Amino acid sequence: MLPFFVSRYTTDLLYTFELIFAAAICISCIIVALLKKDKAPLLVFLLTTAFHSTVELIAQGMGTRMVETTLLFGVIPVGYPFIPIIMGLFEGGLVGLSGLLFMRCIIYKDKFAFKYFLLIIAILFF
Repeated sequence: MLPFFVSRYTTDLLYTFELIFAAAICISCIIVALLKKDKAPLLVFLLTTAFHSTVELIAQGMGTRMVETTLLFGVIPVGYPFIPIIMGLFEGGLVGLSGLLFMRCIIYKDKFAFKYFLLIIAILFF
């Protein structure tokens, strides 16, 4: 079986954006947990982050997936194992949190979850 390569062009700003955005969402989950006494968003964010980060760490550790070293904020060089964790925060944590909020909107008609979900989607589209 021959190996195949998939390439996409990104700038160093991609991982900087992912880190800043995921950190802001994590902080907002902590605030919701403290003020609204609702720990579910924070727990879902952390669990899905852990799951996706683990998958990325294994894939990159085994060489199945390769991501080059990049610069955060244009000056801080980061590579393995930090890039998989950043990817897990963004691609895992946000997807899990968005799914939780969306389901709360549909099942419970939760207006706060709807506003929170729309905020995440709006920032992503921006």
